[in-house]
Amino acid sequence: MDKVEYAIENFKNMQELIRFADQKAGAIVIVYGFIITSTYESSKGLILIAPHSSGIIGLLTFAAGLGLITIILHQLHFILCCILKPKLANNYKRGDSCLYYFEHVAAQDKAEVLSCFVQLDENTMLSDVASQIYEVSNTLTTKMKMVSKAIYGLCWATALTVLYVILGKLI
Repeated sequence: MDKVEYAIENFKNMQELIRFADQKAGAIVIVYGFIITSTYESSKGLILIAPHSSGIIGLLTFAAGLGLITIILHQLHFILCCILKPKLANNYKRGDSCLYYFEHVAAQDKAEVLSCFVQLDENTMLSDVASQIYEVSNTLTTKMKMVSKAIYGLCWATALTVLYVILGKLI
């Protein structure tokens, strides 16, 4: 395996890990759907207009529900706008041209792209793939950190859901 093939395999591996992180984030959104459904179903018999009229249990139920709604809205926004939203490269300089990066290819006309491919040598290929590996590894690192935070938020949402359902049964 030569250097270019090795670099391309490395790039493909990172792309797969990014897809894996996106799938985890998507699975978290699905779990939030289950949490919303279970919360809705357990709320059908509750009267939350005047939570103080049910005593401390009513106030705790109201607080748990309010906290749950806040966490769910924040987490859904975080997952959709920060994790799943497509990312563009941050580390290319103005005027850079990398045939491995779609924005650079799209900025050229068809003849320029063809000319770049015809003139391509092995060192340029390796440089292009290495540049893209650097970009993708930064994206992957950021996504993994954000997915970890989303899982942490999911744990809090699950705990609040259980608390809300239990307290709702006590009212």
